[in-house]
Order: sequence, then C-alpha cells, then structure tokens
Amino acid sequence: MVTININKGYFLICYNNILYNPTKEEKLKNLTHYFNEKGILFKEIEAIDLKNLKSRKKIEIYTAEGIDKNYYAIFIHNPKSRFIKKNAEELIELCSTLAQFKEHNFKKKILLITTPICSKAKEFLKQNSWKVETNYKIK
Repeated sequence: MVTININKGYFLICYNNILYNPTKEEKLKNLTHYFNEKGILFKEIEAIDLKNLKSRKKIEIYTAEGIDKNYYAIFIHNPKSRFIKKNAEELIELCSTLAQFKEHNFKKKILLITTPICSKAKEFLKQNSWKVETNYKIK
C-alpha cells in the first residue's frame, strides 16, 4: 500500500509502512512525465535552490527550455490551506526574483498546485500571463 503525506512542505511517501522521500531525480522524472503527457518536451530542466533566491517559501521551482525554444518557469506549490490572492502576489514577486537571478524572462510561467485556489487569485495570475494547473498529482 502506498500513501502520500505532506509534512512541513515535503512529500513523504509511505510504501508498506516504510517512509520514503523522493529524490530530486525522481521529482524531475515525475515532472517531465507530467509535461510529456501534455505534449510538452524539454531539452533541459533544472531545479532551483530557494536559498539562491533568498526565499524561505515552501515551494519547488524548476526552469526548463522546451524543444520549441520556449523558456518555462515551473512552480510546484503544495500548501496546507487554500491558495489566496496574497499568495499569488508573493508568487509573482518570487518569479521576478527568479528572472533576475537567471538573467532571463520566462515566456511560460506555470503554477502546479494540489490544493484549492481562490478564484480571485486564479484570475489575477491569468491576467499576469500565468497558467494554473490544479490537476498535478505527486507520484
């Protein structure tokens, strides 16, 4: 039996009552598989360390270059509570910090979220050229 628990922003997977925390490689593999199912292929994908952005948020950030020459900023957020407009504003600020850090503006900005999102926050992100996907599941 496999169960997935969230503890302090980290995904903990229990397999036959043995605690399992996926490695970065496994997370990248799952993320790549998710986008492959949507028809998006990446040449290159990189996990960003939040310490480089001087952030203490519980979020995973990836940058990727697609085979279509588009640059992607992918944010995976798994909050314990509902995602509200204040969180959306913080996310946009974090993305601008990422753009300065990587010295590149991203054409595609995607938020993968596992909890409900406030309609105002979703609309605010869409107005700022973000794509919000709530169907991302941790494998």
